[in-house]
Amino acid sequence: MKIKYKVLITTYPFAAVDQKPLQILNNKSLKIITNSFHRKMKEREIVNIIKDIDFIIAGTENYSKKIINNAKKLKLISRVGVGLDGLDFKMLKKKKIKVTYTPDAVTPAVVDYTIGGIISLQRELFRANEKIKIGKWTRIYGRTIENSKFGIIGLGRIGKNVALKLKKLGAKDIYVNDIKYDQKFLNRHGFKKKSKDYIYKNSNVITLHVPLSEKTKNLINIRTLRKMTSNTMIINTSRGEVINEKDLYIALKNNIIKSALIDVFEKEPYNGKLRKLENCFLTAHMGSMDYQARTNMEIEASNAVLDYINNRNLKNLVLN
Repeated sequence: MKIKYKVLITTYPFAAVDQKPLQILNNKSLKIITNSFHRKMKEREIVNIIKDIDFIIAGTENYSKKIINNAKKLKLISRVGVGLDGLDFKMLKKKKIKVTYTPDAVTPAVVDYTIGGIISLQRELFRANEKIKIGKWTRIYGRTIENSKFGIIGLGRIGKNVALKLKKLGAKDIYVNDIKYDQKFLNRHGFKKKSKDYIYKNSNVITLHVPLSEKTKNLINIRTLRKMTSNTMIINTSRGEVINEKDLYIALKNNIIKSALIDVFEKEPYNGKLRKLENCFLTAHMGSMDYQARTNMEIEASNAVLDYINNRNLKNLVLN
């Protein structure tokens, strides 16, 4: 069968855990091109290859006006994951390029990462580990979930499930904030709707689960950080730009807040000053990197390509 379409897989890694996503794309009419850089691709690298690409299975890289203008044959961007902030939707709509994403598959992994992060921060597991490695037997006091106050900013799929898991673990005070509330969800589970300022001033742990937009960019900055207490801990698994990294550095270095666990950064791989702080803990955008969750995301993204080719309804269609 003659090759009809070219599929560019920009996300990395891909099919590292399970070969099924690649097997789905094992179609004689498709030519598969993978990310040879083994990292997040840059604009110029995508521009150089995108001219005759029909489908992209995308990661967190940006798709700018320049890239889209060079995408002469592009029909679909199938995003592995949930972040859509790097897409120029105005240009994509103009070019009639469809966009899908995989919000359901990623949720359990990010929720578990967040809960694990909460426990690790509250019981000072990261610091205790580092102390013992340098020969200091330091027994550090912490705080249990039951005796803590939690602020969840962003009550979508992930935020809701973080709230539910915290409740099951015994949390009594869970404050939530969103632009638009699912009132039935709040009524059913008894979560407390609060302003962001209330959350900043009253939470032991604040966890962020918002998309990146003009309203959420630099949401956490030196002004909002100063509203928090010296015992406040922050976890960010949403998007790097939601927190102003320079302001966070100042707040942590000067003990304006207690600690932070950061999984996402403005520029990745991250190479900034937060690495130098004992009370800031960093991971490499790995909230979704659960074996099954990652495979499910890649399978859904691959199936979207075949659904398009076979004129089937696209699941989780963001831009039609």
